Amino acid sequence: MSNLVTNNEKNDDVVLFTKIQKALEGKKLNPTAAENIKRWLTEKKYRDFYNELSSMVDKEEFVKLNDCFYTVIPFGTSGRRGPVGVGTNRINFITISESAQAIANYLFHIKNNKTYKAVIAYDTRHYSTEFAIRTAEVFAGNGILAYIFESFRSTPELSFAVRELKADIGVVISASHNPPSDNGFKAYWADGGQIIPPHDQGIINEVQKIIDEVDQSDIKRIPIDEAINQGLVKWIGEEIDKKYLASVCQESLLSESNNDIHILYTPLHGTGTTSVLPVFQHFGYHVDVLREQEKPDGDFPGVKNHIPNPEDPAVLELAITKAKELSLDIVLASDPDADRLGVAVPLSNDKKEWITLTGNQIASLLTYFVLDQLQKKNAIQQNGVVTKTLVTTELMTDICNSFHVRIIKNLLVGFKYIAEIINEAPELFIVGAEESHGFLKGSYTRDKDSAVAALLMTELTGYLKKQKKTPYQFLDELYRRYGYYKEVVNSIILEGEEGKRQIELIMDELRNHPPEKIGELKVIEIHDYKISCITNLLSGERQTLESPKDNLLIFMLSQDGRTRVSVRPSGTEPKLKYYVSVYSEVRETITEDELTRIKEFTNALATAIVQDASQIANAR
Repeated sequence: MSNLVTNNEKNDDVVLFTKIQKALEGKKLNPTAAENIKRWLTEKKYRDFYNELSSMVDKEEFVKLNDCFYTVIPFGTSGRRGPVGVGTNRINFITISESAQAIANYLFHIKNNKTYKAVIAYDTRHYSTEFAIRTAEVFAGNGILAYIFESFRSTPELSFAVRELKADIGVVISASHNPPSDNGFKAYWADGGQIIPPHDQGIINEVQKIIDEVDQSDIKRIPIDEAINQGLVKWIGEEIDKKYLASVCQESLLSESNNDIHILYTPLHGTGTTSVLPVFQHFGYHVDVLREQEKPDGDFPGVKNHIPNPEDPAVLELAITKAKELSLDIVLASDPDADRLGVAVPLSNDKKEWITLTGNQIASLLTYFVLDQLQKKNAIQQNGVVTKTLVTTELMTDICNSFHVRIIKNLLVGFKYIAEIINEAPELFIVGAEESHGFLKGSYTRDKDSAVAALLMTELTGYLKKQKKTPYQFLDELYRRYGYYKEVVNSIILEGEEGKRQIELIMDELRNHPPEKIGELKVIEIHDYKISCITNLLSGERQTLESPKDNLLIFMLSQDGRTRVSVRPSGTEPKLKYYVSVYSEVRETITEDELTRIKEFTNALATAIVQDASQIANAR
């Protein structure tokens, strides 16, 4: 990204504008992209990008230019996230500055404080430090006291720090598990939760106002050294770290750590060495760190395909190989901003075969473990609540029902909606989970946290090891008790402006012309969260769906709703995601061979549904 280079020489703009006009007429550029490109070539506030942009136009890279400029990068499920580079639809010093200024403007508009405070954290990605400093400079320019971490920290610690320091706003510079090319700007409110409606739209409206300013005079900024001298920027670190670590460790369920447990942990080149690893060290666990993936590095060189997503089993392959060699008990992996956890466990005590757990399996195991341990201590709070998102496993519902614990399960995708529930009554919150490997116990933070998830997963593994069981074997016990669930998450990647249009078209087609069956199963009901409607395809009856609105469709393939297909556009990546859940009843006295056959049948049915759902989506 060459935005630090100042261009003092003018190229022949007439030639560039002629090429832009021809591309517009030839429909290689849409009108919005063409207009944005012209502004970035001519207005003073974009001069640092002139060389890079003029070269792209001169080379007629219009497919790339269209994607860079056709829209303003939006606030999605987790703030603004995308490739680093030139353009309105990219993460760069302009879009970072706009985001920070927009938050300041919005904050001043809805809050009438005498003083304002912000906390800023950042991960190990390229430009994360620089973008964090720029954010602090803009906040300082607006008279907002900005606390910034002295080095990279996890996202959940940022959420914790916002509450601990009684700040008005928080920002973390991160793109979570995205490719090395990406970065992002994730905003948090005073409650420590991610920005939710209507604040997100309010902030993006302020962004648009700033964009419309020709000279961008609305962006106020004080250079970092001057801001520090004025007391408007302060570095933070060790003191917050200690308080955060103590809060995580308080969520432990067992009175003694099991020193017989041996862990292999990988931070996937991210921030987990500042959050997950200190928790292990506090309890004295035997932990090996996977050296190939330990060093902070935004290229993620030791990770397969360089995409550090713990949802992908391939990401844990190297760790599993090492764990087999050393005959370890469990593999744990946190993503770069350390809010989500990946887990791999041996199938049996001989530790020869291993499996990676899905986010739904992790959520189910930990929910049961927490409730079971609390019940044994008579410590389940009256009216205590468990939360999950709409696309997360119904096995959590079954578990909560068996413990007579209330579960809120109609939440939209995104942990920020779980944070809303925590805010209503923090003392009643037990755990919250989402299928994308997010889990939280306790209300010390308002975001999912791989540190507490790793602690509890380790305690569960040690607890089971004393019974000569693995977590995988214990999953079978849960299936015997509650029935077998097979869940699969799949995606169709559709990038750029055309990809966005195709995703919208597919959703419209599925909404207006829904399939009568998926796989060999009839669609019984359609739950449309965009128009708040439930349609029964068997009776034709319609009823109102009592839930927040979202671009989500759920096709119920069984009367009890356990077998279903959910479809929605991703809020953070150019993907159409569909979530398949298939359920089979199981007798608790079933033999191991019978359970294996039920699993095979259910897995095959799920595979068929996944394939058909993909074909239906592609056909639309």
